[in-house]
Amino acid sequence: MIAYEASLTYQLVNFDAADPLANTKQMLAYLTKGVPETDNETFWVLAMNPKHRPICRQRLACGPLVATHVGVQKIFLSIALAEAKAFVCLRTQPSGAVQPTLADGRLAFNVREMAKLCQVEFVDYLITRLDARDYYSWRESGKWSE
Repeated sequence: MIAYEASLTYQLVNFDAADPLANTKQMLAYLTKGVPETDNETFWVLAMNPKHRPICRQRLACGPLVATHVGVQKIFLSIALAEAKAFVCLRTQPSGAVQPTLADGRLAFNVREMAKLCQVEFVDYLITRLDARDYYSWRESGKWSE
């Protein structure tokens, strides 16, 4: 007989977010604070209230280098549980370029369409490399318009 045991590890991170997160640099600073640099790609969601004040940050997926998979359902479950009215998606890239892949484009499009249906503000989809602080922002790139 094989027995498996699951355990959770919590990390206390102090966030100073009394002010709204108004721009991409502030969102990146908030999202990457306390995120350990690993060789794994991770996917995060930052849930916010209507004034863009953070409610919670949640890691939804972790995978080797370029193999992190997350679905629209998982993203919106996280947003619904936080009762958020706005959110940001972040994918960390441990190495290489931070340019979006075709899968990023599909996911960003699907999340944006679902956000419209749910009447939740999809603020941005970010890809960042934690070591060099390079990043790609969908909003800043002009890939979508208001």
